[in-house]
Amino acid sequence: MTVDVLEKIDEVAGDDVMANAALWEGDTGALGLGARKALTQLFASPFIFADDDPDMWSVMMCNMPVLQSRLNDLGLDLKVNPETGVAFTVQVDDASDLGMRRLQRTDSPSFSRARAALLVFLRERLLLRESENDEYVYLHELVEWMLSTGPYFGSQDHDKTTKRVVGAMRSFAKYGLVKPVSDEEDCWRILPSLGAWMTLEFVQAEAERLAAEALDGHTVQDVIARDEEGE
Repeated sequence: MTVDVLEKIDEVAGDDVMANAALWEGDTGALGLGARKALTQLFASPFIFADDDPDMWSVMMCNMPVLQSRLNDLGLDLKVNPETGVAFTVQVDDASDLGMRRLQRTDSPSFSRARAALLVFLRERLLLRESENDEYVYLHELVEWMLSTGPYFGSQDHDKTTKRVVGAMRSFAKYGLVKPVSDEEDCWRILPSLGAWMTLEFVQAEAERLAAEALDGHTVQDVIARDEEGE
């Protein structure tokens, strides 16, 4: 976290967690507006980034016990990494086993063979970065990497591969893993959430899934055709 974020936390450290102030007629909620904004962001997004929104991050840090309690009531758990400035929610499997409705589709969404490989590439890029500039990746880099993997991960046609990469990055953006720098989508920022969410266990699970799929007798052409239909 940056110094600015730490200063924001100090500014709101004395705020009353249970503000108990009605925000509209008939409102019986107990949280202040800032805490409610953080709660709804964690429920819907489900990420909060310290550098992107230091105000919301500081409110979340100061209200963490009550926010965790509210999320637990819904079968969700709050994960916070102060070092990277990333917070996100995950579905609690035990809550689902008790018959509570799942509010998130899955903790580890299943991606196609090509998209899983692209995620691993982005994760390595993020973990091995030597400067802040390394958290940005250009479209031409991703296309060249996909083409360099050979036909196993996709078509060798440049235009078709470009289209598939853009589609994949848009999908990752919906999960809060990357963010386009411009409307042209020629440069993307790899968000810290990718490293926090895409654990080693996820990478291993994807590798096992892809290996099992290969053993089922699917040919390279079958997999590519199926992936293109889903993208």
